[in-house]
Amino acid sequence: FNHEGKWLVQNLESIDDFKVGNNGLKNWLVYVHGDSQTPDLAFTRGLQLQEEYKVNVIVFSWPSKDPTLGGIQNFNNSRNHIEQSTAGFVQFLLELDNWKNKLDLVQSNRLTLFLHSLGNYYLERIASDSLIANHDNKIFDNVILNAAAVNQKYHHLWLEEINIQDRFFVNSNRKDMTLKGVNMFTDFDMQLGEQAVENFASNAVYVNFSK
Repeated sequence: FNHEGKWLVQNLESIDDFKVGNNGLKNWLVYVHGDSQTPDLAFTRGLQLQEEYKVNVIVFSWPSKDPTLGGIQNFNNSRNHIEQSTAGFVQFLLELDNWKNKLDLVQSNRLTLFLHSLGNYYLERIASDSLIANHDNKIFDNVILNAAAVNQKYHHLWLEEINIQDRFFVNSNRKDMTLKGVNMFTDFDMQLGEQAVENFASNAVYVNFSK
């Protein structure tokens, strides 16, 4: 932030400049936000995550809010944006792997990918389009699918195709009204973040936060 409470953007001139962001914290978290978020909102949420959980946060911001569209229209528009930008997201993941190796970011620490709500659709698109199938490195220690706004049905088929992590965690909450709205007011089925039922992915741990 600057003194007016606004975000300032500074380009990194080299990979070494990336070191300035670690703030002495050990672990790293890549945060992919959900629908209806501006970059400012996403960056602010990333800062909140950093302060609350004491991890270095890298925010992947993608176009998810059109002020001229209503809720469901914006949701469908955002899904289209993810489909159009999945290749760019994969490029980001590969570049992150390059940074990690060159800077020893996680020599004895953890690197986690945290995808929230509609941001999880990136994972489904990666698997469906086989965009990272030939990458053998484990980029992340943990990948967390939080309140995933993707269809619950058949999710195990694409989740089991992804191999960029040591561990998958799938969080759900039957009381999530946002995901219930997706289920009720769109053509999509029950969402994964609302309730995970069989068939379960063999490479994932499921955590139910309904209580």
